[in-house]
Amino acid sequence: MQYADKGRYHITKSSFPLILDFKDKKAINLSSAEAAKGKAALLTRAMGVGLLSSANKDTAETLTTAYPEALRELLSCNKKALQYTNKAFGYDFQKPFTVTGFTGRFTVKSIEKSTGVEEGILLVCHDGDIRDCMMDGGRFYAKDISREHGYGIGNYYAQGDFENDRKTGETAVFFIHQDEEHIGKPKNIRTSRGYGYGYSRHCPEYDKSGCDVAETRRALKNRLETYKKEKRASEAAAYDFTQEVRTLEKMFSDLKAELVTRLADAKTYDDYDKLCDLMNYNLAWLVRDVEDITERTKSNTFSSVESAKGMINKASAKMQGMMAKLAA
Repeated sequence: MQYADKGRYHITKSSFPLILDFKDKKAINLSSAEAAKGKAALLTRAMGVGLLSSANKDTAETLTTAYPEALRELLSCNKKALQYTNKAFGYDFQKPFTVTGFTGRFTVKSIEKSTGVEEGILLVCHDGDIRDCMMDGGRFYAKDISREHGYGIGNYYAQGDFENDRKTGETAVFFIHQDEEHIGKPKNIRTSRGYGYGYSRHCPEYDKSGCDVAETRRALKNRLETYKKEKRASEAAAYDFTQEVRTLEKMFSDLKAELVTRLADAKTYDDYDKLCDLMNYNLAWLVRDVEDITERTKSNTFSSVESAKGMINKASAKMQGMMAKLAA
């Protein structure tokens, strides 16, 4: 496939190639694979905020970055992703939740640093399909955790297959997190082989005296998790986020003023189209996030210092991205 303007287009060399259009700032999926749609959506976003351009096009296959508030990109590659996560893992999407996208190589630590949380569900765009993985207790659990069929999401048959995907840096990943108090019981727990991660955590394990050591182990783990959760919350309550919140509010005030000015000065279709792309549900969600951060700061109810900084950094990055779009 040839193009007259070689500076405008670039074709990735992955298994499912994408055309990167640097003039219109979008990645075009050449296949019908849902996984490729996810990578295309995230790279389109990267081009929109200036993280990917013709200057660094050769890094497109392994561009390593995080994309806060990536629900739209997730649904663009699988409209049933939230239904699946609800049925398979009990997530209640009527309650607050977050979706963060990742491209490039990732680790537990890099996800924790970007999101400020330690557990969640990963939906990995693997070659032509999407596969699930759990992150919990500083580890990834990928083998045989798929519990629902008919949603276009499969499972890894071996932990090594997931590790290979993770290390190549060529996948797109969506990380879904919800606070534990909002997560209910999965509607239908099952695994493709019957002995996957979903069951193994609850199998009894007896010692010589007949005591269920698995139950004792779970009780101790719950006590430890409760202690760590309370300790993190206590540390967050003692931390002063006032300056960070003031900076965030100032950024939002500047963004709001710029939007109002651009709206007042808009004359052409392109002017209004750019504003329409910003002044939609993304702006409403940003206001919700800023209000949530402000309220949590006043009431000292952050779950941890890391979680608070993650929320603040995510909102800040979103505003920086919106300002960059206005300046483009």
